[in-house]
Amino acid sequence: MPPPPINLGSTMLNPQPQEEWNPRVFNPDCPVDPWADDTSIAESMTVKMYYDEVVKRTIKKKGTLDGYRTSLARWQAFCAAFPIPPNLPHRVDNDRTRCPVIAMVTTTSLCAFQDWLLSEGHSNRTVNKDVGNIRTVLSRAAKRGVLKVVPTIQRLPENKSATIQALTKAEFSRIYHACQVAAWPRQRRQTDLLPGRWPLPYCIADGWRALLVMFFTYGMRTEDLIRLSDDCNPLCWSNIVRSTPNPHPAGKRSNRWGWLVFTPDKTTSHKPEPLVLPLTQMARVHLDRLDPSRAASPADEIFLWPMTSGNVKKNKMGFYLQLECIMEAAGVKRRSMREKSKDRYTPKHFRSTCITWLENHRAGSSAYITGHADDRNPNAIPKVQRDHYFSSEELVLDTLNTIPVLGGWAS
Repeated sequence: MPPPPINLGSTMLNPQPQEEWNPRVFNPDCPVDPWADDTSIAESMTVKMYYDEVVKRTIKKKGTLDGYRTSLARWQAFCAAFPIPPNLPHRVDNDRTRCPVIAMVTTTSLCAFQDWLLSEGHSNRTVNKDVGNIRTVLSRAAKRGVLKVVPTIQRLPENKSATIQALTKAEFSRIYHACQVAAWPRQRRQTDLLPGRWPLPYCIADGWRALLVMFFTYGMRTEDLIRLSDDCNPLCWSNIVRSTPNPHPAGKRSNRWGWLVFTPDKTTSHKPEPLVLPLTQMARVHLDRLDPSRAASPADEIFLWPMTSGNVKKNKMGFYLQLECIMEAAGVKRRSMREKSKDRYTPKHFRSTCITWLENHRAGSSAYITGHADDRNPNAIPKVQRDHYFSSEELVLDTLNTIPVLGGWAS
């Protein structure tokens, strides 16, 4: 049968019936309207409302939540001290406080908030923290399209130490031997799997010496080693790999003492990849002393010590108080040019000491060992190298296997 004739007068050679257009149906499983103007939120929500509904659920650490809670309370007190003029729209939040909406917060507002905090007697450090928390909420809103421009403000100068202090190898040796005076903890922490109070399966001094070795060898943070509060993620036996091959998929080298694999709790959100570090002979020996028969479960914490967070003075005995006793017995005090400065070392100084020792031994190695090498400083490590090559293996192995053994220890 021949094909039908083509109508040359038509604009379409083969006209097709058009489907009837249906309006967009709202999906209850996706309550966010993808075509809505997000900037309208800035004119209907206050800083606290946006924090409670959007920002708060992304924060996991209790200490960070407490800091935001304090900063927002001061922000609301500031807003109450400077009420919104009657000719401007205002919002009433859950605390019955008149607060401006996000769109009304400008650089002038933050400068006034800064001056108000100073007039209340807060230090420059506290003022910078409170203003910074408010700006963080506004920055989160800008990243979601709620704000077009984030107001900026210059930070106040803070009094910092003139020099970066690090302990010497001799001071570490004195602290290491002073662990023999440790009298806490005598018992393990009670857990659901291990109810009741049970004595430590090792000497108290061995526990503290193992802790110090991890501090000074790898520059670990306190919350990555021991649980002092509920929001910590301390080291477990599953983080210790006793096999010699590198557990990293891209690793090629072996280490006879095994490997340390963990993700720093502070950087979990933006750096989820774990650190893979070789265990030194010193670290391996001290860890084995805490589990000589290897009977501990992989899920067990290595330092299953009682939690003693909060004010040290309220605890008759605890982690920080016992550390002070060890430092006092060692006769190690922090040198400071400021009269009112505290003269004791804390775990944050142990981390800075580790970085100093590593850099003096192999320049550039501390960024890989302590976890500072990341996307926040793209100029330090090229993106292609960071994403596709495992170039730090040789440097890390060479550094940790050749760094001089810390004083006062012998296998």
